[in-house]
Amino acid sequence: MAVNMRGKVIEAGYPWRIRIGFRNSLVFDAGATFAMHVRAKAEDANPIVALTTANGGVTMVDATTLDIKIPATDASIWPVGKTVVMDLVRTDGGSPEHLGLRLQVPVRNPVTRL
Repeated sequence: MAVNMRGKVIEAGYPWRIRIGFRNSLVFDAGATFAMHVRAKAEDANPIVALTTANGGVTMVDATTLDIKIPATDASIWPVGKTVVMDLVRTDGGSPEHLGLRLQVPVRNPVTRL
């Protein structure tokens, strides 16, 4: 079953992080790997940011909890005033497994721009 969620706001250019717990549903084995693309629209050809276990964008906290982290980026790559979408795929099996999770996250311009 797919789950749509709204995440906390992305401040364009700043790091962003959210912790997601899969209680009573998914349990991940040690060594599980994941990928997540962040796009302005799901049908966009190129992601704004590609997050993976290898690049530290999707990390396991424990067997049922993941941290999703977007590093600081150039603010100009973000669609300020709109919503971005991202979904989660497990990549350590024989073929990638979509986990039925999609986040929709609003993007805004931060007031303090360093």
